[in-house]
Order: sequence, then structure tokens, then C-alpha cells
Amino acid sequence: MSIGQILENLKSFSVEEALLWRAEAKPGQQKRVSDIVRSFCDNQENIKFCSHLLVLNQYKDIGEFFLANLILKPSTLSWDEKEMVARHPALSSNFLREKKMKLGVKEEEILYHHERWDGQGHFGLKGEDIPFTCRVLAPIDVYVALTSDRPYRRAYPYDQALKEIRGQAGKAFDLHLMEEVIKAIQSPAPYCEKLACQK
Repeated sequence: MSIGQILENLKSFSVEEALLWRAEAKPGQQKRVSDIVRSFCDNQENIKFCSHLLVLNQYKDIGEFFLANLILKPSTLSWDEKEMVARHPALSSNFLREKKMKLGVKEEEILYHHERWDGQGHFGLKGEDIPFTCRVLAPIDVYVALTSDRPYRRAYPYDQALKEIRGQAGKAFDLHLMEEVIKAIQSPAPYCEKLACQK
């Protein structure tokens, strides 16, 4: 199905259906991201900012619902398939606009949440042109994804996942935020004992 065909079908589904699918397809992922976000916000001492990040985290990837066959594919995606998945922020934005959702987050935060610090992302935004909220969530999102099982691979060990995101500081992720994000990841959180991620 093309992006055009997907956009034509947005009215056929509810936000609740899409959120439920994502919770089932990636069990526990949003909670784990939320735990780290709360740790990050504790360090920043900003409750309003934390609430904003938590809402953005809940809805930013809702467009993945329309790419379920690719998201759940048990093998590595082709280049064309990866390009299709890379368009899920636009699907999220269009879907939420179609449903007239009033979330308190800006459309640009939904659209640009996968942009890269070096400007090599889908929309080409670079550095501080990327919304600050997106720059905070990006490495947290990737860390949680890496340490989660996927249909095509097993979860990365904790140390390897941290090494991966540290290695992308100044490339995919905001260099200046990396140590604060790492500190938040390493803070005690409900899922840490299960993953043996505390030092």
C-alpha cells in the first residue's frame, strides 16, 4: 500500500485503535520511555516540560499503525521498506490532524521527532533547528528500542545499547544533551531491576 492510499484511509480508523495496536505490537515500550523521561525531568526539575514530553511520546509514533506489516516483519527491511517506515511521522501528523486531536504539542514535534543532529534525517533539519523535545526523546527512544526484542532480532544488552547511543552523539543525537540522557537512563526506574541495567 502506498502512502497516498494510506492517507485516503485515515478516516477508517480511530486513535484508540491505533494506540491499542502499538501497545500490543511493542509491549512496555512507551512505559519504559516514560520512565526515562521522568528521570530526565527530575534532573531538570520541570514538571510542565515532563508532561509535555510524556504526551508527545504517547502520540508521536501513532502512524506506525498504518505500517503494521512492515513494523512486525520478521526479517530485515529492504531499502524501500525502510523509506516507507521513515515516513511514519508524517502519517502520525496527518492522522492526528484528521482526528482534530488537541494534544498541546506542536505539529512540528510530531513531524520532526526522528530528525538527526547532523541534518541527515528525512526532513533535513539540523542541530538546534530540531525541536528541543525531539532532541531529548530521540536517544531515549532508540535506547529503549535497542533493548527491546523485535521480530527480526533479540534485544541488545544494556551496555551495548548505551555504547550505540553514545557513539551517535553529534551525529544522530544532540551532543550537548547526551550525558543528561545517559544519567536519566541510568537512574533507578521500575524496569531496571528486570533488565539488570543498574550498576
